[in-house]
Amino acid sequence: MSLLLKKFLPATRRNFCQAHTDESSLHHLIGWVKQARRMKKNSFLNVSDGSSPKTLQVVCPSIILPENLAVGSAVKITGTLKSFEQPREVGELQFDHCELFANYVEILNPKPETSVINDIHWASNSFSMPDLGLLHSPNGLQWRHQLTPYQSIFRLRRAVNRIIVSEFDEAGYLEVDTPILTKIDCEGDCQQFGVFTDNAKQGSTVKLTGSAQLHLELLVQGLGKVFTMNQTFRAEPSHSRMHLAEFRMVEAESMQLTDVPALCDEIEALIKAIFERFLLKCVDQAHGEELSIDVALVKESFCQIDQFNAGHELQNVIDCSFNRVTFNEALNLLKDEPSRYDRAASGLNRSDELKLIEILGGKPTFLTHFPVPLKPFYAELDPSDHSCTLSVDLLFPGVGEVVGGSVRAQSVERLMKGCEANGTELAQWYANTRALPSSGPHGGFGIGFDRLMQFMFGIHNIRDVVPFPREINKIFL
Repeated sequence: MSLLLKKFLPATRRNFCQAHTDESSLHHLIGWVKQARRMKKNSFLNVSDGSSPKTLQVVCPSIILPENLAVGSAVKITGTLKSFEQPREVGELQFDHCELFANYVEILNPKPETSVINDIHWASNSFSMPDLGLLHSPNGLQWRHQLTPYQSIFRLRRAVNRIIVSEFDEAGYLEVDTPILTKIDCEGDCQQFGVFTDNAKQGSTVKLTGSAQLHLELLVQGLGKVFTMNQTFRAEPSHSRMHLAEFRMVEAESMQLTDVPALCDEIEALIKAIFERFLLKCVDQAHGEELSIDVALVKESFCQIDQFNAGHELQNVIDCSFNRVTFNEALNLLKDEPSRYDRAASGLNRSDELKLIEILGGKPTFLTHFPVPLKPFYAELDPSDHSCTLSVDLLFPGVGEVVGGSVRAQSVERLMKGCEANGTELAQWYANTRALPSSGPHGGFGIGFDRLMQFMFGIHNIRDVVPFPREINKIFL
């Protein structure tokens, strides 16, 4: 935090507990009551401000504690700090090495709307612990961020997000902004959301983006290596635990990715760098302990594999060499596995992907050189076999596809035909870019951020990874 911000902004619990401040100075904290114990002389509150999995114990004279204070109340507290040599732990709550001795406690919403509370059946079993079952239901999305495990997920999400930006920056990629509104069907599968205005007199051709790729391909011709982290929208009629209608994508494009080995090398190096940076942060003196607590809380609440250990899983990925098999080789490996459909014609489903990983020793696996019908029109043809494309998917154990990429086609004629065949007439500008003097061979890939989070922390359902999950016909807020 800059000196200017320190001067004008109140410190978070995380800031002033980590700093060696004068115990005689006053500190101000805004947070939420996790537990409360009211005694005759003194009362004890465990307060979280969301900045850490640890709560701060607040000690105050019972006489100054508002009568209507309850678990979940938003409070503003003023007091002095007292430090201890070692942090403490009671049950699921983690306490820091300091306590706040309060001389002022204020409830920020002393008169909540009881009609709203009754409408959502919000109830408290006792003064100490509330009824939190509602927060796990779809209609309780507005409340579940108050649960400790969800708060841990969102802090981990922030940490991974920052690591990805840092690693791409160190790899020489320039972060750029790409539009959400578009007229392009990048994937050519027509699974996009339309955008309409209130005064529209006819159907709109504006869509929510299904990928930033085509815009990145323009920017890479002059910037060399670019990436973006954006919300992506797919109107897929799927409600599985692996699918969202709105999700976060890390998409990259580079003039140096001109063949499949280069694509695989780049993706593998970046994934390993991200995992390695995260593990280093977990042992960092400043915030490593808090990250480790968040990881443990997420495993306890959202992982269905008892033996799962995030640190071991990430280290195993760092230490191993990723498998690389072509699509045809994968078909041969799976030929003895039962299937209700023709894999060669329709591709591999998730169960096929997981079985392939199992056959190959449980390591992350690159699946390459997909047949032309199974990849979008922009994937370059394999020079040695025009029935296949220079394309790649990266499959992770327990999750399936997390990364997809390809070398981009350079033939103007082929791209024009692909645009027309997929009903993307307005993407002709994309094909025409190949005729520009600035054009040259390039490739790119996209990482599904939310699925990456699933793998890293063993989260069973992708809807638990995001604050407000979106599905077709299931948008509650």
